[in-house]
Parts: sequence; structure tokens; C-alpha cells
Amino acid sequence: MHRRSGVYSEGCCIGVLIDMADTLPELLAKGCAVHIDGLGTFSPRVEGEVASATRGAKVDNLRVGSVEFQPDDQLLREVNRHARFEHVLETRRTEVSDAEVAAFPVEHFATHSRLLRSQLESHFHLSKRRTLDLLNRLVAAGRLHRKGQTGNMWYEIAE
Repeated sequence: MHRRSGVYSEGCCIGVLIDMADTLPELLAKGCAVHIDGLGTFSPRVEGEVASATRGAKVDNLRVGSVEFQPDDQLLREVNRHARFEHVLETRRTEVSDAEVAAFPVEHFATHSRLLRSQLESHFHLSKRRTLDLLNRLVAAGRLHRKGQTGNMWYEIAE
């Protein structure tokens, strides 16, 4: 927080967080819900052992079993404003072997004049990040040439 705004000293930021970490358990232990504007609400969830009694039910060993957090709408909006997601049906868990990497361009360019990131991603079942890493390695090794501009990029085989 200090690095982001510079209004508060690093010590002040750490001190406030330490005090908050000390105070929250005390308030939650008393059964209080703690709301921090713009962040959300921390609420204790009580649990215990329920047993039958002569007049209804009896609960023993009461304790706070968990603390639930409900974010404020403002926090969720900001998180979603910054979040970037990609849909991947299933990604490969193993590394692509050198033999697979060597064979793919030959096979692909036998029937295609250019390679799109999405084609390589689909062929090897890789995430976008892992696909871009692989493409960067192929370009650095001189096996592919990058063409086009960001957002409209394709690759051609190096001659």
C-alpha cells in the first residue's frame, strides 16, 4: 500500500494491518460481524455438538468453526474490472517434447501457409501462456518468423 500511494509510511501500513489482525479475532469471538467499507464483512460462524435433551436440543462444545467473508459490491466490481480470464477446455500437464516440437511445424506447414497461436494451443492442449512461451522459443531458435501486429499475429516457417 505504501508503494502504491506513498501517502502512508510503510510502518503505518504495517501497524494498521497488525492492529487489525489483533482486533478482528477479539470482535469475532464476541459474535460480532466486522464490516470494513469498500472491503466487506467478516462474520463468525458458530458450531457445536447438538444432542437431544428432555426439552428440545442441547448444544455442547460451542466454538467459532469458521469465519465467512462477504465482499462488498464495490470490491467485486474492482476485482472484475482488473481480472482477465481465458477459457481452456483442458490443458496438458506434461511438457511438449522436443520431438513433438520438431515435428509440428513440418506437419502444420505442409497444409497451411501460416500458423496462429490458437492452432498451436489447440494442437498441444496448452494454456495461452504456455503456448506463447513455446512460440517465443521457436522464434528465438529461428524456426518460425513472427508476422503481423499484436492482436493480429501469425507465424511463418523459417526457410
